[in-house]
Amino acid sequence: MWRLHLWAGYCSSLTRDAALERGWVVNESEGFVMKKVLIVDDSITVARQLQRIIEGSGDFQVVGHAKNGAEGIKLNQSEDPDIICMDMNMPVMDGLTALRSISVIDPKVTVVMVTSLGGVGDKFTEAMKLGARNVISKPFEEETVLEILRSL
Repeated sequence: MWRLHLWAGYCSSLTRDAALERGWVVNESEGFVMKKVLIVDDSITVARQLQRIIEGSGDFQVVGHAKNGAEGIKLNQSEDPDIICMDMNMPVMDGLTALRSISVIDPKVTVVMVTSLGGVGDKFTEAMKLGARNVISKPFEEETVLEILRSL
């Protein structure tokens, strides 16, 4: 798990101030730094459901929501998330096209693709080849979503 425990203002690998400078969210009452997550999905309903699951865990903070891959690329640059949860099928720019760009522009960010059970197949294989770390299936199962995100 990616919890950096804080003791007297310091964590095991960097100071609290260094974490804040990097834009990390420091939850001092709980004693760890939360990973920042960007949600990229054209459905407001799906994005809100995913946000409730992610933020409800207390381990992550959602830093933005993009409605398509082009917006996702822009928000990735401005919000500097640790993880991007990106739908495969969206208007304007789909998730695979955005993944190709993001993996070149920002190879350090971790991308998890989001798809309906019927939308996997060849796209799953292509997403993994392009650098996606995992796939979250809709409809969401809270424990599965959190298990995948915590494993990153």
